[in-house]
Amino acid sequence: MRLENTVGGAGANVGIDFATYSPEYYGVSGPTAQIKATDITNYAGRLDINVKETGPSGALQTLASFNYTGNVGIGTTTPGQKLEVNGNIKLSSTAGSTSTPSYICLGNDFSNGYTRDKLKVYLYNSGTEQYGFSVGPIGDVQYHSNTYHDFYTANSLSL
Repeated sequence: MRLENTVGGAGANVGIDFATYSPEYYGVSGPTAQIKATDITNYAGRLDINVKETGPSGALQTLASFNYTGNVGIGTTTPGQKLEVNGNIKLSSTAGSTSTPSYICLGNDFSNGYTRDKLKVYLYNSGTEQYGFSVGPIGDVQYHSNTYHDFYTANSLSL
């Protein structure tokens, strides 16, 4: 099977629509989900996976994009890296009988107000305790804990 847009050019697209209802019977517009191929420029392609928002006239939202360079975007249609996520990432594990889900947050912004660091890696347990490492403004590595607000650096210790 081949789907083709005979007009072509940047922005031209073709897709497969999935509907879980009869638009004529239920008065619902648009498909429930869609796989769409788009010519983004100079014959370069992008493949998007779209799903419908809640409600009869909900719009399609792009969940994931795959571009011609092999980059994958979640929450973005223009990924600049092999995996680019626009939004929060939650990694959890419940393997074994004693494991507690853990979360990792990478970035330079956290609700504790400390944004001076270049990179932060925070680990959470039970959603309330936070432990992390960051690279400070002079390249020092710091340890953080929201329980005690400890800051250990490569050259000193302060509590």
